Amino acid sequence: MLSLSIEGAMSDLESRDPADDLETVDAPLPLIEEEGASQPSPISTTRNNKERIGLILVNLLTALSVVVALLLAADRFLLQDAVKPNPAAAMDSQAEVSPESISSESNSKEAPPEVALSAALPLLDLEAAIGRKAMWHTTIPTRPRTNVITYTVQSGDSLFSIASQFGIKPETVLWGNYETLQNNPHLLKVGQVLNILPVDGTYYQWHEGDRLSQVAEFFNGKEPGLYGMAFRAQRGIYFASGWLTLVYNFGDGFIDQKNWTSRMDQPDVAQSLDYFVKLLNTCPPDVLNYTHEEATSAFVSGKTAMWYDATALVPWLEDPSRSQIVGKIGYTPPPPGPAGDGGVLAGWNMALSADTKNKEAAWAFIVYMTSKANAKTYISYGGVPSRISSLEDPEFQASNPSAEAQLGAFAAADALVQRGLSWIPQTPVVIKALDRVGYYGSSVAAGEMEIAEAMQQAHEEVSAILSEVSE
Repeated sequence: MLSLSIEGAMSDLESRDPADDLETVDAPLPLIEEEGASQPSPISTTRNNKERIGLILVNLLTALSVVVALLLAADRFLLQDAVKPNPAAAMDSQAEVSPESISSESNSKEAPPEVALSAALPLLDLEAAIGRKAMWHTTIPTRPRTNVITYTVQSGDSLFSIASQFGIKPETVLWGNYETLQNNPHLLKVGQVLNILPVDGTYYQWHEGDRLSQVAEFFNGKEPGLYGMAFRAQRGIYFASGWLTLVYNFGDGFIDQKNWTSRMDQPDVAQSLDYFVKLLNTCPPDVLNYTHEEATSAFVSGKTAMWYDATALVPWLEDPSRSQIVGKIGYTPPPPGPAGDGGVLAGWNMALSADTKNKEAAWAFIVYMTSKANAKTYISYGGVPSRISSLEDPEFQASNPSAEAQLGAFAAADALVQRGLSWIPQTPVVIKALDRVGYYGSSVAAGEMEIAEAMQQAHEEVSAILSEVSE
């Protein structure tokens, strides 16, 4: 709006004839006589003459200024055709650029593209105008490093000097090299090869045979306010859901899926609960109030080093409006346990009512909407990938850093299928049974019951619930 109003004002001025102003200024000022008035005094006449002379002088000075400006413009631009381009002069003018003004990132001897372009344009007579040296300065945006690099300790180095060199804290150098320094800065020696983390934090190098609980314990309390894991563990169904992510790594789960009887009194179930509780001990103190939302929030806020939950929640982790750790997350498939792989395969079901009038049409719609042909569209609108072909799609892999890990999770889930087990036991009373399983499991985690007592009571209640189906 400001530019429009200015242009409008300029147009009004340009439409006026400057001669009109000159005539107005140069015309004799009329002396108005009123009836009965006396002739003007010499003093007033002199004052009027002085005013006229002053206006004439102002007008002459203005005109002179315009003439001078036109002469300078003619000398600056209109006479340039007489000046022939001189490539040598162009190179000389380039040579005058101060090296200090050029980014230290560039070592090229060739002129920047802009300089090369100016050499091809008609040259101006720099001596006829006010000259100014070109000040080339390129601002290169800095991007954070995301990979771990190494540094060999030199004579005279210390944790502080190494940290300062790479822009990290001294404790990050220490925590990033636990195997070498063992949390002892006095073990620093010349020749040691240290890991240099891209950001401040703690580094753990995974080795074959390492347990998940071992890694969680390593990170727990390693930094102020940092915990090892984040799980869903709220009393009841949520605790059972978190426990289910691990129980099949130890055995065949809570329910015998062939005979449909309780397995809560089996040693492998008790062993899996003991392991789960150990992991929960590395979680934030309020973990027993966590659903999947609180667990995910703890992770994306940087409160926990690891998170174990559904692949469907990965978009939350990579959403800058939700997550403070975007671009700093590594993904891995679930690790095997004593009973091998037992990955989670959950989801949402579509079903037709027994009273549906158009069963064939409804079924055709479900098949069409969940078909391979619609998979990419479904995912683009926030759907959860459920096909191997979707996870292997190069476009999806390029946009989703968890793609390879999700393929590994599918393989682990398939191993459970090959064992003849369903992650959610297919019985109509399963929710009721899992609620009691979660109740007794959380009682152990809260220190209210011992494992043996809790498992025996859970076994009795789950057995009673399962018997309702056979009655």
